[in-house]
Amino acid sequence: MRKSLHTRLLLAASAALLAFLGLAGIALDKAFQNRTEVAVEDRLKGQVFNLLTAADLDRDGRLRMLEEPPEPRFGRIDSGLYGEIVNAPGQIVWQSKSLLDKRLPDAVMLSPGQVSFGWSQMENRDPVFLYRFGVGWEIPGGDISAFMFSVAEDTRRYNNEIGAFRRTLWAWLGGAALVLLLVQVFVLRWSLKPLAEVAAEIREVEKGEREYLENNHPREISRLTESVNKLLGSERDRQRRYRNNMDDLAHSLKTPIAVLKGWLDSQSGHDGRQEAEQQIERIGQSVEYHLRRTASGAAIFSRPVEVGPIVSELVSALHKVYADRNVETSADLPANLVFFGDNGDIMEILGNVLDNAFKYCTTSVCIKGASVGETSRPGLRIEVSDDGAGFPDSVGSRVLNRGVRADTRTKGYGIGLASTRDIVGIYGGTLDIGNQKPHGAIVTITLPGG
Repeated sequence: MRKSLHTRLLLAASAALLAFLGLAGIALDKAFQNRTEVAVEDRLKGQVFNLLTAADLDRDGRLRMLEEPPEPRFGRIDSGLYGEIVNAPGQIVWQSKSLLDKRLPDAVMLSPGQVSFGWSQMENRDPVFLYRFGVGWEIPGGDISAFMFSVAEDTRRYNNEIGAFRRTLWAWLGGAALVLLLVQVFVLRWSLKPLAEVAAEIREVEKGEREYLENNHPREISRLTESVNKLLGSERDRQRRYRNNMDDLAHSLKTPIAVLKGWLDSQSGHDGRQEAEQQIERIGQSVEYHLRRTASGAAIFSRPVEVGPIVSELVSALHKVYADRNVETSADLPANLVFFGDNGDIMEILGNVLDNAFKYCTTSVCIKGASVGETSRPGLRIEVSDDGAGFPDSVGSRVLNRGVRADTRTKGYGIGLASTRDIVGIYGGTLDIGNQKPHGAIVTITLPGG
């Protein structure tokens, strides 16, 4: 099933919007992670300087710390903040009580003033941020003692900050996406409303409810509607000229035929006059019929023709023609049953079929109709049945052939059905015949919609 333009644009715009917001969210998340890591580095750097402030060398060049650490968390077991100081030989000269039985990962001694920071794992594989700083301490006598101060912090605080940020970020981005999608739907509907109006007007033209499109559309599509209106006008003018030309041609052919017939009437003693008159009459009928049928057909912008009144008119006329037969008729036709085509064509189709039904029924004729399809120009199906003898088995569907129709022009079942089938064929429809139980014929006419 083809998607509408509105759906296509909405899907494309929504995909672009979601992609943009998704990329923006990822970029913001990455930027926040980097900024948080920088904050962690600054925080651990500050803790190293606190340790430096609390540390001192005795006369023997041994490092000593204040009894109370500068940061209370250093003194709490498993507080998540760990400190350690090692000397040049790699011996631990101080470590915080928070480490207890834990150990920071081993590392190469840093030179004085050298710094390292990054992710690491403690010996128990707990992830931590680890900041190391190399220090050179001058001792009495001018010698330098090297130490490496290490401070580590577990990732709980970092993960909590990142998690809170992500929840807030994606909640706001999700809300913004929803609002923007609603705004987008409104903007698209408002922007495409003129196109929807044009489409609705075209459907009304197809149904025959209007002749032209409105001229009050926005400038961007006004050229389109003007072109369509010119096409509609040109199509109607062409159909009108075509029909007029066919009528003129039929009239011009009928005149010389009438002259010939008059001349033959004056030649009362001429041999073969009766046969010639019959042939001229057949030529006249054939020319008039075929020219009229050539001008007919399923026009794209045909007005709908109500079928019910046509059936009533034909049935009324046939009751008068076959008044001596006292035919009972029943009709079951929907009130909205319409035919999109020439009024004369549907008259001739139904006229031929109903005439046969009246002619060959015993007492009754039944007419049923229904719409076909759910488009703006639906088709129709009409069944005409009678309680007569039905179609002879020896003839069957051959009654629709031209040869059989020609042989039975003056008598026999099926007069006019071949020409009716031809008209139905112009509209892309079908004409089916058959017999029904216990007796009687049934003719089914199916005409597709637009």
